[in-house]
Order: sequence, then C-alpha cells, then structure tokens
Amino acid sequence: MSNSIFYLERRVELKDSFYNILKDIEDTPIQLGIYETMPLYQCINKNIKTWPYRHASNSIKMFADYHGFSISDRTEEDILFSFELFANLLKWTQKCEAYKKELFGKFQYLYNVDQECERCFANIEYILEMVNMKLRVHSSDNQFPCYIVSKRDAAVDAVLENVPELADVLLSYLDVRNQNDYNAKRIILKQIADYMEPRRPEYNGTAYHHLCKNLFKVFNECGIRHNNDRQIILPLQIKMALYDSSFKVAIHLLQKATIDEFQQFVSSLSTENCE
Repeated sequence: MSNSIFYLERRVELKDSFYNILKDIEDTPIQLGIYETMPLYQCINKNIKTWPYRHASNSIKMFADYHGFSISDRTEEDILFSFELFANLLKWTQKCEAYKKELFGKFQYLYNVDQECERCFANIEYILEMVNMKLRVHSSDNQFPCYIVSKRDAAVDAVLENVPELADVLLSYLDVRNQNDYNAKRIILKQIADYMEPRRPEYNGTAYHHLCKNLFKVFNECGIRHNNDRQIILPLQIKMALYDSSFKVAIHLLQKATIDEFQQFVSSLSTENCE
C-alpha cells in the first residue's frame, strides 16, 4: 500500500474519474457557427497561448512536459496536476473574449463554450472534493485568478478568515506540488515566522506562551530562519515531519483570536446563567 499523500480515503476511483472527464472534454462539441463545431479540448488547447501562466507553452502537452507531468501516463500525481491545468484553462477560455477573433479566425462567437467550460469545471471540482482535495484561488492579479489543487484542511480554512493577508502563504503549504519539497516548506515556514514575530507579545502570559516559545525554537534553530552554528542537525525525513508539525502548531496559534472570542462568549453565558 502506498504511503504517498495521494493515497487517500476516497469515494471515487481517481484514475477512472480522470479518464471520464478527459474524454468528456475531448468529445464535447463547441458550436462555432450554424454548421461547424470544435472539440472543447481543441478550444482550450488554443487558448493556452494567451493564458498568463503558460510559461511560453503553446499547447497543453508542452505545458505538462515543461512542468514534469503527463496527461497520458496518469499516475495520481499526474492526474492532480492535469486537473489543475484543465480547471485553469476552462476558466480562462470563458474569460478571454478579446482573443477569440485572433484564435478562432472568422468564428468570433463560441456559442456554448461558457456553459460547457463551467460544467466541466464543476465536474473537476466535485471529483477533487471526493478525494479530500480542493480547487482554490491561489493568487489574483489584474489578469486572472490562478487555481491550485490543495489538500483540504478545515483549520487552515478557519485561519484564512482571520489572517487573509497570509492566505497565499498558508495555501502554498497545502499545494500538492509542495508536499515533498523540503525547500518550499522551509521558505513558507519562514514567511509564517516573519509574520508571527512582531505578534509574539500577544501570547505572553497566556496558555499559548510555551507553545509559541517552542515553535520559535524550531523556526530559529532548525534551519528555517537562520543558517548558523546554532542550528540543530536533523535527518531530512525527521526535519520534514517536524516542519509539518510546526505548520499545524502555527495554524493553531493563528486561531488565538477566534479561540479567545469563543472563551469570552462562553464565560459571558456562564455569568448570565449565574445571575
């Protein structure tokens, strides 16, 4: 049995589901005019040429090759990355009205493209939910939000409401492509540490004090924030496990405001009951 993060408690068979969705995208006709159609796959394959995140790729295959995954081999990692790519291109195809004449010649109007793109996007979302994954908007600029596939985590979702300025950083830790990437995790934890550093006094004299102190011991002495002779040398496997635990502890500490609010509310209820 695989110990990969991709071996999950699931309610669907991921490979079969991917095959069905890919075949749907390949076979769905987009109406170009009264008599002519184009497969949806061909349509989004054209639109990758204008996608802001294409990294100079001019086709779906070129993008997959550049990023080291395959649309056809269908390992579970490949499938998750393929779902992410298709989700982005389906959304981009709905948006890129300005490019339709350039991409499709005389056919400026793709009559049913928005509905079919949205339907396929919803299907991908549903399949990912069934394997405990989630499509999230990772970042947004003036052009387009970029969707990523990440693990679902209720605690992180709760923290995002309290610290929206840290949203991209926290979601990056859940990004499937970073799960076995030591350096990516180290960088993300450093960003979390830098955010929490000026807020450390908030934990002094509270039940969180010692937990916060221990977390910053890891931040400062386990290769996250510094590179000096004070660093504790650990095997990579143990360091990765420690980093994952540190992320969970940081998430817990970042929920302090919510927990304090809850405690105060419960205390007020008790007082009212006494009266």
